[in-house]
Amino acid sequence: MTNPDTFPADDSELAGWPMTDPLAVHTILACASDVMAFLDREMTIKWISPAVREWGYTATSVVGTQAGHRTHPDDLPGFRALLAKVAGIPGAKDRAEVRVRNSDGTWRWVEQRVTNLLGEEGVDALVVTTVDIDDKRRAVDQLQRRELFYGAVFDGAPDMAVVCDPDTSMRWVSPSVTALCGHDPAKILGTKVAALVHPEDLEAFRAAVERVVAQPGARECIESRFLDADGVWRWSQQRITNCLDDPAVAGLVLNCADITHRREASDNLQGREQFLRLVLEKAHDGVWVLDSTGRTRFANAGMAELLGVTLDELVDVDLDDVVEAELAQDIREKVVNPQARVADDRVLLVHTREGSPRWLAVSAAPLPPGLSELVPGGGTIALVADVTERKANEDALRRLALYDALTGLPNRALLDEQRRVLGDRLLRTDENYSYLLCDIDGLKLINDALGSVEGDRLIQEVARRLAEAARPGDTVARTTGDQFVVLCPGTESFQAQRIAHELVTAVEGPLEIAGSTVWPTICVGAASTGDVTDKGLASAADGALLRAKRSGRSSVAVFDAAAPRDHRSELELLADLREALSTGGLRLHYQPVVRLGSNEVIGAEALMRWTRPGHGEVPPSVFIPLAEEAGLIAELGTWSLHQACRDAVSWPGQLAVAVNLSARQLADDVAGTVRAALHDSGLAPNRLWLEVTETAIFADVPTAAYHLRSLEALGVHISLDDFGTGYSSLVYLRDFPVHSLKIDRSFIAGLGNNPDDSAIVAALISLGQSLGLRIVAEGVETPEQMSALRGLGCEFAQGYLWSRAVANAEFVDTIGRLERQQIPPRVRTARKARLVSADVPQLIVARMMSMHRQGASPSSIAAALNIEGVPAPGDKRWHHAAVAHVITDAGHSPQGRGGPHSP
Repeated sequence: MTNPDTFPADDSELAGWPMTDPLAVHTILACASDVMAFLDREMTIKWISPAVREWGYTATSVVGTQAGHRTHPDDLPGFRALLAKVAGIPGAKDRAEVRVRNSDGTWRWVEQRVTNLLGEEGVDALVVTTVDIDDKRRAVDQLQRRELFYGAVFDGAPDMAVVCDPDTSMRWVSPSVTALCGHDPAKILGTKVAALVHPEDLEAFRAAVERVVAQPGARECIESRFLDADGVWRWSQQRITNCLDDPAVAGLVLNCADITHRREASDNLQGREQFLRLVLEKAHDGVWVLDSTGRTRFANAGMAELLGVTLDELVDVDLDDVVEAELAQDIREKVVNPQARVADDRVLLVHTREGSPRWLAVSAAPLPPGLSELVPGGGTIALVADVTERKANEDALRRLALYDALTGLPNRALLDEQRRVLGDRLLRTDENYSYLLCDIDGLKLINDALGSVEGDRLIQEVARRLAEAARPGDTVARTTGDQFVVLCPGTESFQAQRIAHELVTAVEGPLEIAGSTVWPTICVGAASTGDVTDKGLASAADGALLRAKRSGRSSVAVFDAAAPRDHRSELELLADLREALSTGGLRLHYQPVVRLGSNEVIGAEALMRWTRPGHGEVPPSVFIPLAEEAGLIAELGTWSLHQACRDAVSWPGQLAVAVNLSARQLADDVAGTVRAALHDSGLAPNRLWLEVTETAIFADVPTAAYHLRSLEALGVHISLDDFGTGYSSLVYLRDFPVHSLKIDRSFIAGLGNNPDDSAIVAALISLGQSLGLRIVAEGVETPEQMSALRGLGCEFAQGYLWSRAVANAEFVDTIGRLERQQIPPRVRTARKARLVSADVPQLIVARMMSMHRQGASPSSIAAALNIEGVPAPGDKRWHHAAVAHVITDAGHSPQGRGGPHSP
């Protein structure tokens, strides 16, 4: 810190200076108590007075060092700035207070006075005089800290301190008076404390002051009301101390604490106690205080009502005299015992004197230590609520979550939980268990004939018979509409087979439903963990059930690890198909439907494709029938419907997408499924063509008619697929809401070669046109077939002549290619295709091409065909040359490049 004002402005103070002898001046400087140093222009110390020894240094050790070398790091920048400033102005003077280091490493406060005598004759230096101010600075710092300390204490204290004269005139007031009552300390100094005291308390206050003043060192404490700055009376407790004989105080000291809230609480305590007692008495929940032995020390009327006793029978009575002994022991262990207490409620079952059960939730906590006088030895306070209704609701929700609503049997969730238990037991003890999958035979027939309500009665009766026939410890669960699972712990496959036959026998028997007698039967597929892993148990039983259903009603099949390979392969195929459906392993390809003569694409048929991991492409002709047998076809159909709608939304224009419906879908709520697919995708209903086969429709005409009319109401297009191959009635065909007919490929293949096929196709086209239906020909492969169809009046077609089925990403490009082409493929290509189709059946060509793509040589293919007994055209056996010729020929044809057509 600098203070140049303390320096003289000129040299007038040196007037009359008697010393002119340099030796005398040097002697005086050497004897001075302050340290003086001369600095050159580089701020190097040229000379320093001997007084530096007071700091533990010698002049020799200091001379030659840089000025500021021993200055505190926090003060050094300011000191160097001071030197630079003075050095820049001839004759300038300035000062600063800094800390310098003693030789022992301690720091000392000094005042550095700097004078610029650079260029002065005989000096030519910056003269720095160092004055020791350490004691003064420390004293000032200590005083400031003390003032800050006491200021903080009084300012932050919740109480107020006042020093006043015997007549209560205030001479000093602590700053906390503002926070306590809003007064400004400066404005109330000189006024009397008595002027702020309530008139009703003034006499007692003055009497207390007089008693304290009369006796030196006396102290007294009273309570009175005083007026705050807002004009509100507040309660205060004053401790008055006589410090008149203390010269540092010479007055009375009043320490005042605001006790307004305490007095108000005290005044209201009785009323609040009465209020709380009223609440306790009227509360429906119970309040229960028990001592460490279990004796009731306090209880409200609600507690007595919960236990079904009177208050007199409960209070000051041992637990054993109130509730049954077992419950009394339970309360002692779970409520009274401090080690057993938990934060959550304890739920206890109590039976009232009337015998009705009541569930009570008990939250217990130890009594506070302050209540030990009321309950010697400590005790427990418990809040008790009646949760009987809540418990019943929880049990009902649990039943809804874990039990089948129709039969009351465990559902799949509880079944999975039981399987986890059995799986853990298997890991620990190697105890096997069996999984029996039961399927009701002909439930659909019952539903169709008698209605779904009577069908539900049949399901309930089968469930009852299964539950009665099951062994103790077995779990009988209902998993789907017509399927049940029986888990049998501790069994092997031979035992599972015996149990399965017993279940089949138990279910059989007459049942009267809606005035008709029916004989329910089931098929059972069984598997044991002794033959298959726990994870694959359900799939193994599913495969066994498939084999059982093929054998007819009331059949049993057990999974056998030693069964022929084709059975296991079918089981594995079904498991992989389920996995593909759940994980997105299936995909759709689209084959264009074109207008004959112009190649204009009006839509496409969605065809399902599956690449099985590790096995390659699986033909739909393989996995679709398997899905139908396994009851999986409806799920496949729902997936393809949603996926096709999502894909078609991105197609240009108003192109339609055709999706096949299975017979199983047509028996379910197919309209709801279609409505959901259209809503989720945003596809217009008129762009969706639903294709159903004659077989699916005429298997159950009334049901099919109902669902087809529901679909027509949605605005979708209905097409009859594979027309001409079934046993359709023209009367039904006239009455059904069908918009188009698709002529089966089996008739198209013979066009131009087989007169019978040409006659049938002509009749089908004529029939459809007479009914106002759109006609689409399937499987068109040659220009000759196309020309024949045009000559017969067929307007639309699809087949390899235009395109194989392609993925959605390629479909838009295919549309553009066909519409640009505008003409049929070259005749050369058609001739080659005709040679192949004339000489070798198309299915055999497809088989050859499939084996060829998998790497088989012509010799290997010929050998395989001969082993299977497949005849060669004009010969009994195949030769490698003939196979090579067919493969080469088919490789140039659209059919050969695209593979066999699949539904």
